[in-house]
Amino acid sequence: MAFKSLQLIALLVMFGISEEHLEKPHISPFQFTHHVYNATIYENSAPKTYVESSVKMGIQIIEAIDNIKYKIVSGDNMNVFKAEEYFVGDFCFLRIRTRSSNMAVLNREVKDHYLLTVQALDGTFQHEAWTKVMIQILDKNDLRPLFSPLSYTVSITDDAPLRSSVARITATDADVGSNAAFYYAFKDRADMFAINPSSGVVTLAGSL
Repeated sequence: MAFKSLQLIALLVMFGISEEHLEKPHISPFQFTHHVYNATIYENSAPKTYVESSVKMGIQIIEAIDNIKYKIVSGDNMNVFKAEEYFVGDFCFLRIRTRSSNMAVLNREVKDHYLLTVQALDGTFQHEAWTKVMIQILDKNDLRPLFSPLSYTVSITDDAPLRSSVARITATDADVGSNAAFYYAFKDRADMFAINPSSGVVTLAGSL
């Protein structure tokens, strides 16, 4: 009986030690407020244009840590963006902008998002933190509709009734949302024909 009691006490002590080791993992105060941030910027933005985010991006300074530096370490092969630090009180803001001397242009139709990995280091190189910034490229109405095909050839009988369909013109616009909306119209006045501004259907409007 004494042996069983001693064994039980040993198990309880071991269990208590295991729980003590599992609890309260060390969390460094030097860390970003989020593991991933979402930000936006318009395509064709001018140099030194900052991305916008609905939350503040950066590190809350809890300890006596100064001289924090941010650096984009991956996700920007064309070297379009630059990370900057901006201190306000006990917070070091992460600000990301387009570079001033970069010839690369943000083109949503070519690349509509960037997933950047950002590293933060303090002046002593003893503290390090990482985060990701998902930058969505917003659309601008920068493209014209394209006709396909570029020309049409149709045949009409001389007894075709008025308002009969003659042809249907088709075009596409690579922009998105309301920026992709367009309407059909004749460049020059055509009394014999009419075109539906939405569908592109050309109809007979006068007697042949």
